[in-house]
Amino acid sequence: AQLTSSALQALLEHEMVHVATRSPESPAPIWAEEGLAEWVSMEAHPDQRSETIDDVLARVRSQGAPRSFPSDSEFQVGEHNLRSAYAEAWLACRYIADQYSEIQLGRFYAELDRGRSLDEASRSALKISKGELITRWRAYLVRLARASAIAPR
Repeated sequence: AQLTSSALQALLEHEMVHVATRSPESPAPIWAEEGLAEWVSMEAHPDQRSETIDDVLARVRSQGAPRSFPSDSEFQVGEHNLRSAYAEAWLACRYIADQYSEIQLGRFYAELDRGRSLDEASRSALKISKGELITRWRAYLVRLARASAIAPR
């Protein structure tokens, strides 16, 4: 009842991605499941960008980029940095879509959904190792943080 109609639509689209990808049964890491759902929703509703993204980028400016993608435990209800985990997951999926393509993001997620490791999925869909993916994502976050804002599409 507290959401605007636009925010409610974005939330429903996010949740429909989970239904469409059967994410509750997926072996994919939670960051990939939530990041993909956030990415789909944010593509349709770029005006719904969370303030948390600005907080993540401010943290990158002051403390450096996260060492890795958010762990599954960071997505637990009540987790102190839950919103940051969602923002980092979205930024990871946005990085893949921006630097490779939306199709490659879909292929990457499909590989993870098949139970492939992060390294296997990255090598298969993106032609780089897990380590290189994380290194490039971290550099992407630093570039975004230096720009101080994510430009609307």
